[in-house]
Amino acid sequence: MPGFPPSELNEGCTLPPDARVIGLVFYGRKEFVSILDLYLKRNLRVNGGLLDEVIFVVKTNKTHDLEYLDELLSQQPQYSKYIPSEGKPSGDVCVPSVPSITQDLKLDWCTDKTGPFDGWVSSWKAVVEPQSIYIKIDDDIVYIEDSTIPALCKKLVENPQYFAVSANVVNGGFTSWLHHRLGVYAPYWPETRSASATSAHEMSKIPCWRPSKLPPHTERSEGASGFCADGTTPAPFQGHRWLPLRSDPAKPRKELPNDTVIFDAWGPNTENWAVGAQTHYSFLQHLEQNTTWRYKFDTWNMDHMRLAITFLAIRGKDIIDSFPFSCDDDEYYLTCIRPKELARPVVINGTGLAAHFAFNPQRVAHDGKSIMWTDLLDRYRLVAAEIAGMVLKN
Repeated sequence: MPGFPPSELNEGCTLPPDARVIGLVFYGRKEFVSILDLYLKRNLRVNGGLLDEVIFVVKTNKTHDLEYLDELLSQQPQYSKYIPSEGKPSGDVCVPSVPSITQDLKLDWCTDKTGPFDGWVSSWKAVVEPQSIYIKIDDDIVYIEDSTIPALCKKLVENPQYFAVSANVVNGGFTSWLHHRLGVYAPYWPETRSASATSAHEMSKIPCWRPSKLPPHTERSEGASGFCADGTTPAPFQGHRWLPLRSDPAKPRKELPNDTVIFDAWGPNTENWAVGAQTHYSFLQHLEQNTTWRYKFDTWNMDHMRLAITFLAIRGKDIIDSFPFSCDDDEYYLTCIRPKELARPVVINGTGLAAHFAFNPQRVAHDGKSIMWTDLLDRYRLVAAEIAGMVLKN
């Protein structure tokens, strides 16, 4: 396919003869999926990858998001959709019934009990092939390394004692603590509006995603004046950048947002929007410098501790055999309860990198004047376009 150069997207992974690999995208937001779509296409088997099919599990009533999904399905025969609210099989042409007042549905691990959907549990009913491997992917995954899906499948196939295998997710909650201990976070602080700044809209039209093109922060090692590392400060303006600190390593520096992360799946790891911002700028720096190896490790056994399931490989049989779930929190059930019942842990494959844009608290902090007010989504869009070798639609 034009725009998709040859890539070693399926090397090193031998699947059972009757097994397929199926992407399971929990869908709701065009602005993110327009980036994810390029990585999904790159990883399709017809393009040299491992994905035989991608199922979009619909959880939105927003017309523009539904229309965009239908557009994707019309262009890609390997794409289909599943609508849990009506219990339809994947690929059915109908759409969710729209209530008289459109409801904004939560798109994180939190259970939504107000809309026409029953949280995320029914979304897993899209899993119908016991012999196949399903790769559950959140719709705001904005980067997938070429080797990630093969690495997860290989780890799962070769280790039947594992219930599921997670990717090594940048801004992944618990993994933010792991990455902090690995020393990958570079010092960044948000810029503040200056007299020479153009409008926020113009600043958001960044010509390059590479952090090396950013100017150093004007306040040097002290960081942004009045900005708190704990995320209690709103973003300075829409489309703002985070700039690198050129600090003297011999001098003490101010606490950075990523210094607030803890050994937990939640807490500031998922609630502090500034953690997400510094995390992503640091990752883009390593991506540019070809030093993403610094994030990697072999295997981390979660030992039934909760883990965000933003990018998870799991056998179809293990999902099918788990119904009915004993609670309406699918993440807790699939990383804590069910693995403990079976004495089969969930593990993180440290060799398979992916980047998750933001958790709900990071997006909605300060009435949305938080991570969505950075230029990061534009930067990831440019990364995806460069990797795919094509231009994305906005």
